[in-house]
Amino acid sequence: MESREAKRAANKFSRQNAALGAETTKFLGRMRLMVVGLRGVGVEVCKNCLLQGVSQLVVYDPTPVAIADVGCNFFLSAEDVGRPRAEVCVPRLQELNPEASISSVEEVSEGSVGSCSCVVFCGDALGRSELLRWNEFCRSRRVETVDERGSAVSTAAAISFVWVACRGASCSVFVDHGERFEVRDANGERPVVRLVESISSEAQGLVRYVVPDGVAATSVPLQSLYQLTEVVGCDGACEAPWRVSRRAGDPANSFRIGDTRGLPGYVSGGVITEVKAVEARRFESLASRLRDPGSAWADGGGMAATDYTFAGQEAQLHAALVGLLEFQATQGRLPRPNDEADADGVVANAKRYAEACAVVNRGAGRGALELEGGVDDAFARAFARHAAVELQPVACFAGGVAAQEVVKCGGKYSPIDGFAHFCFFEALPTPPPPLATNRAFFPSFPCDDSAFATALVAAFDRTWMCFVRFTTSAKSSSAFPSMTPREFQTNIDDRSSASEKICESSDWVRLVDPSPSVSTNSTVVPSSSETGVPHSHNPLVHAFTVAPT
Repeated sequence: MESREAKRAANKFSRQNAALGAETTKFLGRMRLMVVGLRGVGVEVCKNCLLQGVSQLVVYDPTPVAIADVGCNFFLSAEDVGRPRAEVCVPRLQELNPEASISSVEEVSEGSVGSCSCVVFCGDALGRSELLRWNEFCRSRRVETVDERGSAVSTAAAISFVWVACRGASCSVFVDHGERFEVRDANGERPVVRLVESISSEAQGLVRYVVPDGVAATSVPLQSLYQLTEVVGCDGACEAPWRVSRRAGDPANSFRIGDTRGLPGYVSGGVITEVKAVEARRFESLASRLRDPGSAWADGGGMAATDYTFAGQEAQLHAALVGLLEFQATQGRLPRPNDEADADGVVANAKRYAEACAVVNRGAGRGALELEGGVDDAFARAFARHAAVELQPVACFAGGVAAQEVVKCGGKYSPIDGFAHFCFFEALPTPPPPLATNRAFFPSFPCDDSAFATALVAAFDRTWMCFVRFTTSAKSSSAFPSMTPREFQTNIDDRSSASEKICESSDWVRLVDPSPSVSTNSTVVPSSSETGVPHSHNPLVHAFTVAPT
């Protein structure tokens, strides 16, 4: 009889297998991943990858926890201040996937990086020169193998390199899989299936087909291979997949295969099934893509188009990023939040970069970033003001994108070709907050203060959100018999039983039964609080009172 553990292991990734394929899940189970930098975006990458089934994770971040880290890394608390980030995060990451092997290293060395399948550099854990060095190391890795004659040969085996950084209300992701990377399935869509109607006998046999009932009548991708099965007649046509083509004037719902003149005539039946061809992709280095990020619309690919509303915004963000990296390399730090003098330095660097690119493009026709109209001063300045700020919502988004790229190392779906820049400047206030100063009002959220101003963050702090799920299930009713919100708070003083009851409900929300004291037209507000005074947030629940709207 199959054990409970075996059933759990078989079902753990059943939905993931349906979406990504069992091959991808197996690849993640063999993968060894290294994440450098554990602020907000770094811990998001770790969390996402562990939940996807990565079995070996190595982290690096000896930086002592600061109170500001608590606002963007959900694993940290005020009690962790002063301890190394990696030391604090490793045991808490282990809880997400107890079966994974999670460890930390004291330095980023060739040994630690060279043992991994993929390395993700997060935020500003390393400067530009170090990033360039490790990118070249990852691209140039080779492994010793034995050929069919028993001779030792050295073959290229690049380490997948991902760099992700959050810059206030923007973020950037860079991906490099080396000189040759194989994509097994570029789009993840179901293979095309058609029913054979006829096969002609000629130098390029014409296959006419019909679309089965219940199947979308989409066009047949010509770049794929197609396998014929269950064909009566045409002996030999089903032995291997065919590469297909079309001629001008060919009828609809048809394509051509190879020479069919030597095959017996077609009789009846047959199924056409797409066999997705493996695509070999070549990636450019970080140094090359910093100079010329390319374009998704140009030959050779490159920088992804991420905003179809504001044309050219990705190029503007790339120029600002290059200006920021130059500022960091020369000043030894990132620009101070909302410091106009530092912002001027980043803008000036971005303009020099744009001018140099224009000279290269005029002389060589193409070879560097094409920036129509030059650098947008206002855009680059908005980027520079918050380049040192890491906002938790942006880190959550960027960490998800980077984790997707880690999953794509298995060859399923098309990876980002170089840079992908994302911008959310519409969320920022106008005018920007004044020059940031050290303040103790929101010590855990100085990044939010810098980007959105203290007054707005104070308004966030005074906003209390109550998530209530009304239920009549027997299990929930027995867990919380006739509880009003106030009674819920009274009974939750027993922290151990409260935690158990919340877990039993399988809902990470406050769960209460319908009660006359709670109306759908009521506003739930915190009790014992004064406007403008930060609250002591209980990690489980808050005390509730019901106030009329």
